[in-house]
Amino acid sequence: MPRSRFTTEQIHLHLHTLLDENPNRTDDGPGYDQPPRILYRGKPGCLTGVILHRLGASEGVLRALDTELVDTQFTDVRHPWRNRLTPTAWLALDALHNWGPEEGSWALAHSSAFGPRPSYRGRRADRDRRPWLYSPAETPGLSRTTGTEPCCRAHPPRRPN
Repeated sequence: MPRSRFTTEQIHLHLHTLLDENPNRTDDGPGYDQPPRILYRGKPGCLTGVILHRLGASEGVLRALDTELVDTQFTDVRHPWRNRLTPTAWLALDALHNWGPEEGSWALAHSSAFGPRPSYRGRRADRDRRPWLYSPAETPGLSRTTGTEPCCRAHPPRRPN
């Protein structure tokens, strides 16, 4: 029996859960001078690592992904666990990857990947940059007839005072 694939909507729901728990959460890891670590000191170290762990990726899978990312970009990862996500869900995870150790960076990642954007070039340009928002299979509430931008206004980006 084939396993079901995770969609962008499931990633977005996990991201909301994380931001509801702590809106100022940030990546754990060595800092800006080194790339983000999916697994850092035995625990998920960045936003993508935490989401993958919540989707069921084991510590071994996270370690393997972390090792592969030393030599390649996130979108070029070829680990078999990648097949558990739809291609557009993997692109959404790439957009959430590498936001840094500053407070509130996960909320900024959410806003960039799922929030409204002023579009100077129109909907088509946004569809090219964020295809996971425009796929009805990935976003169940999306209606092609409304003409509205499929964005999330929850968790606006903010820096702590």
